[in-house]
Amino acid sequence: MPQETVFITIGAIATIATTTTAVVNWLHSKFRRQELIDTQFTEKLEHLTYLDHANRELIDHRTKRFEEGISRVENALSATIDKNEITVKSEIESLKSRLRHIENFLAKTTEFSTRN
Repeated sequence: MPQETVFITIGAIATIATTTTAVVNWLHSKFRRQELIDTQFTEKLEHLTYLDHANRELIDHRTKRFEEGISRVENALSATIDKNEITVKSEIESLKSRLRHIENFLAKTTEFSTRN
């Protein structure tokens, strides 16, 4: 019987060792897959963070360019309006002067008679 007990014990130890090895390998593959998923998630998160920062910089850059363009247009319009104001004022003065000349001419050359 002792020999039979030894074989049973060795068989039990071998079964336990095989089962333990299978469980350890299964857990190892499970943890390895989870580690791979975590790594992929981290890489995707880093890429999304990079894209977020890049888009923010692009938006800031384009906003700045747009504001500069608007400023240039406003300055150009302001200068044009100023030039037009000066031109209009000088034209008004010219027309007033011509009107005075016409009034003086008419005053000198026209005789008015009254009806009685």
